[in-house]
Amino acid sequence: MNDSLLILFPLAALLGGILLQGLLAGVLSPRGKGRLAFTAVLAALAGVGLALGRGRVLEASFGAWDGPIRLAYHVDGLSLLFALMGTGIGAAVLLYAVSYMEEERANTRFYSLVLLFIAGLVHLVYTADLFLLYVSWEVVGLCSFLLVGFWYRKEEAAYGARKVLTMTHLAGYGLLAAVILLFARTGSTLWTDPRVQGAFTTGLFLLVLGACLAKSVQFPLHTWIPDAMAAPTPVSALLHAACYVKAGVYLIARLHAFGPWPVAWGAVLAWLGAATIVVGALLALSQRDLKRLLAYSTVSQIGYMMLGLGLGTPLAVAAGLLHCLNHGLFKGGLFLCAGAVQHATGTRDMERLGGLGKRMPRTLALWLVVAGSIAGVPLLNGFVSKWLIYNAALEAGQPLLALVPWVGSILTVFMFLKATTGVFLGPETPDAAHAHEASGGMLAGIGVLAAGCVVLGTAPQLAMRFLINPLLPALGFAPLTGVGWFGLATGQGSWYASAGFLLGLVAMAFGLLVFSLARPARGVVAAGASGVFTGGEPTDGRLGAGDFARILADALGPFYRGVDVDRFYLLLWRALNRVGAGLDALSRGAEGRAPVLLAAFCVALGLAGGFVPSGPVRELPVPPFLAAAVAVAWLGLAAAGRGRVPFLLAGFLALAGMVLAHGLVRGVLLEAAAVAALLALTRDQGSRAYLAAVLLSAVGTLGGALAAEHGLPRLAMALLLPGLGIKIGLVPLSLWLTRVAERAPVLVTGLIIAVVDVAALTELLAEPGRFAGPAWVAFGLLSAVAGAVLALGTDNLKRFLAYSTVVDMGLLTLGVALGAGALPGVVLGAAVHALAKALLFVAASVPEAAGASLAGPRGLAARHPLAAAGFLVGALSVVGVPPTLGFGAHWRLFGAAAGHPWLLAVLLGVTMLSVAVYARAVTRFWWGGEATEPSMACPPVPRIVILVLAGLLLVLGLCGRMPWAF
Repeated sequence: MNDSLLILFPLAALLGGILLQGLLAGVLSPRGKGRLAFTAVLAALAGVGLALGRGRVLEASFGAWDGPIRLAYHVDGLSLLFALMGTGIGAAVLLYAVSYMEEERANTRFYSLVLLFIAGLVHLVYTADLFLLYVSWEVVGLCSFLLVGFWYRKEEAAYGARKVLTMTHLAGYGLLAAVILLFARTGSTLWTDPRVQGAFTTGLFLLVLGACLAKSVQFPLHTWIPDAMAAPTPVSALLHAACYVKAGVYLIARLHAFGPWPVAWGAVLAWLGAATIVVGALLALSQRDLKRLLAYSTVSQIGYMMLGLGLGTPLAVAAGLLHCLNHGLFKGGLFLCAGAVQHATGTRDMERLGGLGKRMPRTLALWLVVAGSIAGVPLLNGFVSKWLIYNAALEAGQPLLALVPWVGSILTVFMFLKATTGVFLGPETPDAAHAHEASGGMLAGIGVLAAGCVVLGTAPQLAMRFLINPLLPALGFAPLTGVGWFGLATGQGSWYASAGFLLGLVAMAFGLLVFSLARPARGVVAAGASGVFTGGEPTDGRLGAGDFARILADALGPFYRGVDVDRFYLLLWRALNRVGAGLDALSRGAEGRAPVLLAAFCVALGLAGGFVPSGPVRELPVPPFLAAAVAVAWLGLAAAGRGRVPFLLAGFLALAGMVLAHGLVRGVLLEAAAVAALLALTRDQGSRAYLAAVLLSAVGTLGGALAAEHGLPRLAMALLLPGLGIKIGLVPLSLWLTRVAERAPVLVTGLIIAVVDVAALTELLAEPGRFAGPAWVAFGLLSAVAGAVLALGTDNLKRFLAYSTVVDMGLLTLGVALGAGALPGVVLGAAVHALAKALLFVAASVPEAAGASLAGPRGLAARHPLAAAGFLVGALSVVGVPPTLGFGAHWRLFGAAAGHPWLLAVLLGVTMLSVAVYARAVTRFWWGGEATEPSMACPPVPRIVILVLAGLLLVLGLCGRMPWAF
C-alpha cells in the first residue's frame, strides 16, 4: 500500500461509516448502528496501525482545494500518536456505547457525529496545510457542540453546548489570524515550509497559544468544560480522552517542529500548565457531581502535558506526550465508569451514592485500576509519566516546576479517594439500592482501557520505544537513551517497572503459599464487633461528598472566588446584553418615525457624501455564481411562499437588474424589484416604512447614476451614499428593515433580504472602485459592530434576523471598500448571504406557519427539528464556520485585511461577536425549553427547500475548489 492509500484509509473508513449510517438508518437496529460505527473505527485503527508499522514519514499531495489551500499531508510519529489515541480510544468508547445508547433516540445522528468527531481529529493531525488544520480544528469543535447538545431539549444541554461553541470557537480565531498572517507574510500555507517556520514570531505564538488554551481547558479558559458534562457519557469520554482537549496538546507539540523556542515561550507555557494543575485539582476536590469532578481533573491533568511541553527538553516533551497517551486511557475509563454508575442509578450526585461496590463489583474493580492510574499508583501508567515529568523538571533546573505537579498529584489522590469512597464504598444509599451491574459490552469497553493502563504501567518501555522515541526527531529532539528491557532510566533515577511487576508476582505467589499453609488457623473464632471511641462526638456513619465540598469551600473560599473567572466573562456578556437591549429599545422608538428619520439621515449623509472622494470607476460584470445563488434563493422563497405573484415578480426583476442591464437601467430594474416586494406587504406590516425606504433609495441610486453619467462624481457620491445605505440596510439607515421584519411574514422579509437587497449590492460590485475608501470602510464597520450588538439585545427572532443582516451587509460593504483584493470574498460572501438568509427565513417560517410566536420563542426544535437543523446550517454559514461555504468568504475577507492589523482585529472581533450572537439564537430560540411534546412533520415544500439550501451550503463548502472565477 503506497503512502497516499495509507493516509486516506482511516479517513475513508470513518467517512464510509458515516455514509452507511445514513443509508441504513431505517434498516439497522440501535445496536446494529453501534456495531457499524465500532467496525468503522476498528478499520480506521487498523489503517493507523499499518501506517505506524511503516516506521517512516508518509507524505502525499492531492492538489489544490480552495485557492492557495492544498490537500497536502505529512504524517510523522506525532501525527500517528494522536491518530492512534483518537481511533483506539474511540473504538473502546463505541464498544461501550453500543449498550449505553441502545435506548436513546436519534442513534444515527449520534454515531454519525462521533465518527465525524474522530475523523476530524485524524485529519487535523495528518494535514500539512495550516488552513486545513484550522478547518479540522473547527470541525472537531462543531462536532463537540452538536454532541454536547445531543439532548437539545434539556436546558443544561443547550447551555453547555452554547458555552462550548462560544469559548472554544472564539478563541480559535486566534489560530485563524495566525494562519492568515503567516500566509500573507510567506505566500505558503504549509507548516512544513521553512518559510512558514521562519516567519513564526512571538505574536503569532500568543495567538495560537490562546486557541490551544481554550481547546485544552487550561486556566483561565477552562470554564466551559464542567457545563459540557450535560453530554452523554460516551461523548464526555471522547471529548476528554481522545478527540477534543488533545487537539490543543497536539498543536503545541507541533510548534516544536518549527525550531528551538525562545526561553519566554517555554516559561509562559510551563507556568500556565503548573497553575492549571493546582487550580484544576482544587476545583475538582470541591465537586459533588462525579462527572464534574472528572472534568476538572482533566483540566489538572492537561496541565501536566503543557508543563512538559513548556520545559522543552527531550525528556520533558517525551514525558508530556506519554502522559497525553496515558491520560487518554485512564480518563476514558473513568468517564465510562461514571457513565455506568449513572446508567445504573439515574444520578451522578456523589452525595446520593454509596455502597455501589456490592452491586457493581466488576465496575468497582475497573474503577480502582483507572483511578489508581490517574492517582499515580506504581505499576500503573499514570505513575510513569508523572515520574518522568518530575525528573524532567529537576533535570532542567526547575525544582519549583517539579514541586507543583507533585502537590497536584497529592491532591489527585485525595480527589479519587473521595470519589471512590463516596460512590463505591460505605453504607448503601437509597439511590444505590436498586443499582445493577453494567452490561457486558460496557464492561468490555472499560476493560480495554483499564488493560492499557496496566500494560503501559508495567511495561512503559513499550510506549517509549514504539511511540514516543520515534516521534521525537520530528520535533527536533534526539530519542531518549534510557529505554531498557525492564523499564526506564533518566539522569535523576530509574524505574524498572517490568522488574517490579515480576517481583510483585513472586510476592503474590509467596503470599498465596503462606495463605494455603495457614489454612488450619481458619477455625479460630473472630472477636465480636466493638464500638469505636469517638470522644462523645456523634457520627453520621459516613463523610459524604457534600460534606467534603463544604469543608473545602469554608477553608478555601477566597481561592475559589479568585479563580472563578467565569464571573468576569459573564460580566462582560451581560454588559453587552444590556447595551444591546438599550439600543434595541432606542431603535424601536425610532422606527415609529422611520420615514422622517430616514429622510433626515439621508440629507445628513448626502451632505457628508459630497466631501467623499470617488475612486476610479470601471464597470465589472456580475459574476454568474452570484446571480445563480440569488436565483436559487428566490426560487426557494417563492416555492415556500406558494408562488405568490409579488414573490415571482420581485425575483424576476432583481435578476434582470443584476444580469441583463447596467448603469441607469440596472438601477430602475432593481428599484422595480423593491416595489414588487412592497406589494406583498399589507398596511400594518411595515409597508409605510418600506415605502419611504424605497422612495428615498430610488432618489439616491437613480439620481446618483444620472449624476455619474453626466460627469458629476461628487454629486453622484452625495446621492449614492444614502441611497445605497438605505437599500442594503446600513446603520443608521436600517430602521425600515427591523420595522418590516417584526411586522411582516417571515418569508416576505426573506425575499427582501436574500433577493432584493443582495441584488442591490450589485450596485457596489459593478463599480467597486467608486466605493473604495475610508468613508465606506467606516460605514461598513459601524453597521457591522452596531448590528451585532443590537442582535444580542433582542429576544425577537424576526428582529434578530434583521439585525444580523445589517452585520452581513456591513462586512460586505467593508470588503468592497478594501479594494480589488477583497472582491473574491465579497462576491462569495454575497452568494452565501443569499443562500443562507433564504435558508434561515424558510426555516423560521415553519414554526410561524404552525402558529408559534417568534417573539421570544423557546424550544422550537422540539416541534420542528428539521427547521431547527436548517436554521443551524444557515447560521453556521453566515458566520463562516467550516466546513460551510461561508468559511471561503470569511478567510478571503480576512486575508484582504491582513495588511492592516487593526482592521483585521476589528473584522475578527465582529465575527466573534456574531458567532456568540448566533449561538445564543440557536440555543435560546430553538433548543432548550424542556419540551416533551412530539415533533411535527415539516410540510413538503419547506422541507425540500431546507434540504436543498442546506445541502448546497455544505456541499459547496466541502468542494473547496470552486468551478467559478471571480
